[in-house]
Amino acid sequence: ATCATCAGSACPAAQHCVDSDMDVEATADWKCVCLSPAMGSETAAAAVCILDECTQTRSRIMCLSSGQACHDPDLTSTDNWLCRCVDPAIGEAVGAPAGCAYPGECAANSVVCTQAGQTCVDPSELADDWKCDCVLPETGTSRVGAPASCAMDECSPDPCGARQTCIDPNTSIASSNDYICSCPTPVVNSSIGSKATCMEDECIVHAAICSDVGQRCVDENRLTYDDWECRCAGSGVGSAIAGMATCAYSGECETKAHICTSQGQFCQNPNTAVANGWTCNCMDTALGHAVAQAATCELDECTASCPTCANDTCSSASQACIDPKKGSTTLNDWMCACQIPTKGTAVTAVALCEYDECTQHAYLCEAAGQLCEDFNTSITSLNTWQCVCKPPKVGAEFGKLADCRFSGECVANHKTCTDVGQTCVDPSSTTLNDWRCECLPPQSGPNSTASPASCILDECLTNTCGPFQACTDTNTSITSSGDFYCNCTIGEGSAVGGAAVCILDECANVENLMTCINAGQECVDETPVATSTNDWMCRCMHNVSGEAVARAATCAYVGECILQHTTCQPGQTCIDPNISVTGDWSCVGGHFDECSVHLSLCSKSDQGCVDPNPTVSSLDDWECEC
Repeated sequence: ATCATCAGSACPAAQHCVDSDMDVEATADWKCVCLSPAMGSETAAAAVCILDECTQTRSRIMCLSSGQACHDPDLTSTDNWLCRCVDPAIGEAVGAPAGCAYPGECAANSVVCTQAGQTCVDPSELADDWKCDCVLPETGTSRVGAPASCAMDECSPDPCGARQTCIDPNTSIASSNDYICSCPTPVVNSSIGSKATCMEDECIVHAAICSDVGQRCVDENRLTYDDWECRCAGSGVGSAIAGMATCAYSGECETKAHICTSQGQFCQNPNTAVANGWTCNCMDTALGHAVAQAATCELDECTASCPTCANDTCSSASQACIDPKKGSTTLNDWMCACQIPTKGTAVTAVALCEYDECTQHAYLCEAAGQLCEDFNTSITSLNTWQCVCKPPKVGAEFGKLADCRFSGECVANHKTCTDVGQTCVDPSSTTLNDWRCECLPPQSGPNSTASPASCILDECLTNTCGPFQACTDTNTSITSSGDFYCNCTIGEGSAVGGAAVCILDECANVENLMTCINAGQECVDETPVATSTNDWMCRCMHNVSGEAVARAATCAYVGECILQHTTCQPGQTCIDPNISVTGDWSCVGGHFDECSVHLSLCSKSDQGCVDPNPTVSSLDDWECEC
């Protein structure tokens, strides 16, 4: 029999007839095959078609969007799928969302969950411990008194198959068949909602082998492997399969080509009659050339046209293109970037853009001490942000401030804590009498079960002293504030309730001081604070000009002192009061009482300090005496 004669009589609607052997002598080998998406076939008879109607987008979303599960009780018949409430809720309806009867606190609060496509669970008889749970195939984290964080990843299980990568850019239950299958590197091909067709241009991997020596890579058959070629360019002739070619050059390029190829460029001699007319040319993936020398090659893959360039990949998706490195040796690094206020980037591909509505609305939540969360940051999903109460309080509201409240045993007991400026936490909704009081920042201290905690206020945890200072709070009572101390660890100084000014005169350092004294100069520290160091100076004295930072200065001597200053004793300075008069120069200074530096050491023992010879030429002869 032919397919045409049997199909009309034997294959019912929603099936078609297939005769794989059209031999008229081979009869009864035709089949009835179910039309997609149903599956099934039968030889010489009507097929039994199997179809789970819950795999269809319309029925699945209709149930999930109400926080219910889709169920098909008979896979061989149609239009009998139903939405079924998730346990412990009761109820089901054919072809439409059911009216669910929730027990406990969920009877009054389930709408918070179902509006988000979730179900409500009340785990115990305690007050305010009801929570929203994700409904399979969605997964996520439950939340007490607020919608859960749920997502439906179409990449699980993986529909793309071996070697391909699956990404689901929008895990909302309302978004289906938008998963992306991408070919493995280096193949740059992808498909939305189905497996990608991967055709590999081997030059993506091997191009550098050719371009490094000024040759072009060509892969004319992308369905076969190891047939790519390096082909000579410019005035060169030659090719090689799967490797560098040996090029035969003409004209001046016979002797000059190596200058170009060593830089990954090719040699061209456009007019052999003109001397020094050869050029080095950037490869066709780069820009530029130079006459009789190597060229400077640059490539902006966002604006150029080449096999590795972005071309219109980003602009066609209304995204910006960025090429961070424009050198001809840094290819395949361009990226698509989402336009503000959305965020997202992708290298050599269109970016998956996200828009977190909390960037616009967070101030409203934070001003009331609440958190802002956007559980669906897809750019096609708006008005999904919500204000969420900070633990231990519970509550959340879409598009406005949440009504924050205590849960569990804290409903009845929270005033024990809040009346003393603490918060109440019930760590387990199934354990009785485990509620506790906890300190609120900036206070700290151990928690206390069923009674106020012992809280302290260490202001050093929240107040910062200046550089090179240590903080001390001697009174950590919660009623005592502004009494912490900042004490200098370098230099001298302290302050109460704020940063100190630390005095550090670097000329008090003996080594610095003696550097200047030995040169007959004075030591000066014009900014004697701990935050300004190594700025002390040696300065020439007695109207002699010159100074230097952190070393002895070179003094500008005049008159006879230009030559005679070397005859002065250590610590002395040469002066010439009248440069027009000969023989009136003199060495002055040299007095240095070492007790000016070391007196404090003697004073610690209630002793005095004596320097019997207070000159620079006589050092280390000071002593302490009773």
